[in-house]
Amino acid sequence: MKQISNLSQTEDFLKKDDEVFKHVSQLVQLHQYCIYCFDLLNTVTSCILVPTIFTVIVGLSVSGCLMVIECKEDINIALKMGTIYILCVEILLTTSYPSQKIYDASSDIFEDW
Repeated sequence: MKQISNLSQTEDFLKKDDEVFKHVSQLVQLHQYCIYCFDLLNTVTSCILVPTIFTVIVGLSVSGCLMVIECKEDINIALKMGTIYILCVEILLTTSYPSQKIYDASSDIFEDW
């Protein structure tokens, strides 16, 4: 990225006033920034992703079982377990959706080649 920035500051390119080069340079710099943000996000979330998904799956199993078992005896507990079940499903979807979109976008780049 620094090489592109240095190259764009040289006199040859500034004299030519090449707008296309400037736009491509900005695009590459923006792409590098996006890659940096993704790597930072990946390093932060990778260590907590597996325990979080494991906890959510256990929560889904326990709340689903208790919801079915307690449905006949106490409807309040069954409703609470249903709420927990719905929250666990939302957490699972919220956790996995962004990473799936990034994976799809990355695979689309390599399919175009």
